[in-house]
Amino acid sequence: MAYATDPAEETDKAELLKLASDKLRRPVEIPVLSRAATGMWAVDLVATVHGSAGPFFYDSADGTRMAVMIRPMIHKKQAPTMEQTAGDVGGVTWAARGLGYSVVGAEALHVLHPIAGEVCRQVRSKPST
Repeated sequence: MAYATDPAEETDKAELLKLASDKLRRPVEIPVLSRAATGMWAVDLVATVHGSAGPFFYDSADGTRMAVMIRPMIHKKQAPTMEQTAGDVGGVTWAARGLGYSVVGAEALHVLHPIAGEVCRQVRSKPST
């Protein structure tokens, strides 16, 4: 696992981006969530039922941990926003430009939706690769 503080030094951010992009075998960006989250950024590679994913971990303003997971999509390159819950964990998922995104945490879905909206806005604002 690799870590960087928030705000990350440019060298920390570059190293995290390279690590995540290399592991997922395609360029990814670290979502900037300074309005909704503070604390460290961390990235690792995790196995999911759909293949490898790169989670970026954040602490919310009240100290609750949340993650933005990014993974390559094999079949559905675009998918609309969808809510999911499992016990105390909620999530908002979607796909754009061949990558799947999930914002997950122990926050209520009405708290996670604006965060997911910000990640989605950042994804749309980046040029296609």
